[in-house]
Amino acid sequence: MNDEIRIELNGKQIYGWTSIHVQVGLEFFPGSFVVQFSEVYPGELNALRMEPGSYFELFAGTRRMVAGYVDRYHTEFSAGAHSIAASGRGKCQDLVDASAEWPGGQFSNVNAYTLAQNLVAAYGKTPDGDVTHPIDVLCSVDPSTLRIIPQLNLILGESAFDVLSRVARYSQLMMYENFDGDLVLSRAGTDAMASSLEEGVNVQAARIEYSADRRFSEYTCFLQSVAMGLDAGDGGNLLGGTKDNGVQRNRKRYLIAEATAGYVDLCIERAIWQRNSANGRSEVITVVTDNWFDEAGNLWQPNRLVTVYLPSLKMKAPVTWLIANVNFKKDEGSGTTAELTIMHPGAYSVEPMALYTSNLIDTSKMFASGNSPYWAE
Repeated sequence: MNDEIRIELNGKQIYGWTSIHVQVGLEFFPGSFVVQFSEVYPGELNALRMEPGSYFELFAGTRRMVAGYVDRYHTEFSAGAHSIAASGRGKCQDLVDASAEWPGGQFSNVNAYTLAQNLVAAYGKTPDGDVTHPIDVLCSVDPSTLRIIPQLNLILGESAFDVLSRVARYSQLMMYENFDGDLVLSRAGTDAMASSLEEGVNVQAARIEYSADRRFSEYTCFLQSVAMGLDAGDGGNLLGGTKDNGVQRNRKRYLIAEATAGYVDLCIERAIWQRNSANGRSEVITVVTDNWFDEAGNLWQPNRLVTVYLPSLKMKAPVTWLIANVNFKKDEGSGTTAELTIMHPGAYSVEPMALYTSNLIDTSKMFASGNSPYWAE
């Protein structure tokens, strides 16, 4: 696969790089990059204008890896060398850094997708409003199935990322940036990479971290933390819950239902989410491979499934889990490498949440302790 690096700065190609590091993933928003340059002949880098705020693109062969802006650049010299380092982030950085904009500050009957389209429209423009590098919104879920928000008011000063994070979670969507600098709304991916990662074949180094500190034997949901006016303890407030049979000692986690419509279902959903998320993050695989591409010529991509088999690390059988993060590196010392963080897809289910609360919950039809139908496997 052609992995020749091409760098464009404000539409002009630049050369002389010595080190490249690109970081993308489900836990990094937006993606980021660091590029270092060194001059071949005296004075060469003086002609290179890499101003902060410049539009920056990086390609590996024909595949775009970065579309964003230079945040900072550092230049230095010594007796025998002169170098420049530039760092920046993808186009979605404006969603994180800048305040959200919308005429009137109010939305009506929107879902996560339409809200995102409206909010990103303010960015990728000049101060005069000329569109230069717009941000597109991609949604892997049918937008018509997403929850409708009757009315939403922006809080003055909050970022578009803050607003979208709440609304995306309400529809149980993740947000991340793709290689083109565009915003992606998605759930845990089901598409797989074209090749696996296998010890002795394409894996240079690997490690697995096992943990138990986030896991609990039982997740129990209650209506409130104290059973006011009851003589029989907290049994009257018990809603239900779920268990983790993999935890072999008593470790309970109590959850309190929010005062919102559908509070029982929401609380149970959150208990199940906490169990699945904790289980998914209890085993983290990190693999370093010597290529940025799979067999089909696709860059290793976050939110894609990949099969991993590392028998030396006591893996009994291959697993097909989700790529969470990817660190692409290329330099003279270590050559071309990609470090992939891989976890069970359950680690990236999205925490259920409510956008609207009420002051009172009708407890007139609460069930007696022990009769709750809301215990989930």
